[in-house]
Amino acid sequence: MINRLISAIYRRLNLYYSSTKLLAHDLNDLYYDLKYSISTREWENLSDYPIILNKDSLADQFSKDFVDYVPSRYSYIFSALDSIPVNPSSTTILDVGSGKGRVLCCALLKGYQKVIGIEIGNHLVDLSRNNLNQIKKGVFRRRVVGDVLLKNINIEDYDHQDEYNVIFMYNPIRGDVLKKFLDKIPTGRKDIWICYLREKADRKLNSSRFHLYKKVHPKIAIYRLNNLTDRT
Repeated sequence: MINRLISAIYRRLNLYYSSTKLLAHDLNDLYYDLKYSISTREWENLSDYPIILNKDSLADQFSKDFVDYVPSRYSYIFSALDSIPVNPSSTTILDVGSGKGRVLCCALLKGYQKVIGIEIGNHLVDLSRNNLNQIKKGVFRRRVVGDVLLKNINIEDYDHQDEYNVIFMYNPIRGDVLKKFLDKIPTGRKDIWICYLREKADRKLNSSRFHLYKKVHPKIAIYRLNNLTDRT
């Protein structure tokens, strides 16, 4: 009887804690959108809008390997960007599945030299451009100087010709599409870091090519190419 009572109390406390934590995240996300006069919070289903399919893609493969737009939490993004050992003023970040541009906006605010967004949804690219233009106007009299490049393409068609240093991914793709993208990352470049956000993120990309550099959070892991000198 006592064990049941303790279990019931524990479940209620855990539910209360989870609900309170979720509310805090929602309020924090709302705060930053309002602060910078941008709109990145609403979820979007890719199936509701025109998309760009690779010529070899099949509809069922698309639905299986591509993920709808769900923005990452601002707190996660800032924590992740602060954990990558680079100098933002000389760094280019590539956001895979850039959606409405929340990660790109955060990177600009952090002083990144250049931000590149790859997004398959036409409407999301337009929304992202509006948000980034708002950030580029300047924030509280502080000029934001980073360059912006948006590409409305299928990630399967990306040629990796951009000289990026950081790749950011909030679970935008999976399965074969994710594997193909990772396999195409050039091996001869230096200082390529991958920030991956997903449940149990530290278990997703470990391979002979990538090495877990730091686990920032249960949902945030930073990887580096295996040929880099360990800076830990």
